[in-house]
Amino acid sequence: MKYTIQQIEPILNGFAILSINKQVVSISYDYMQKYNMKPNDAIIAATCKYHEIPNIITIDADFEHVCKNENIALLN
Repeated sequence: MKYTIQQIEPILNGFAILSINKQVVSISYDYMQKYNMKPNDAIIAATCKYHEIPNIITIDADFEHVCKNENIALLN
């Protein structure tokens, strides 16, 4: 099923789009090396760490080690 922007827009109200800066890239690179993460997953985890976002909600098991070791709560 495809959704229109008019259908999606109300869902996104209240969310912020966070930019990727040099610090996030640096943290994500460390996570890729330290936790053997894929680049996309490392950027998500690094963005949470940098912006002090305390939780990640996912069913992706690739986040287990980074969340446990970086004090980010993994909700699945």
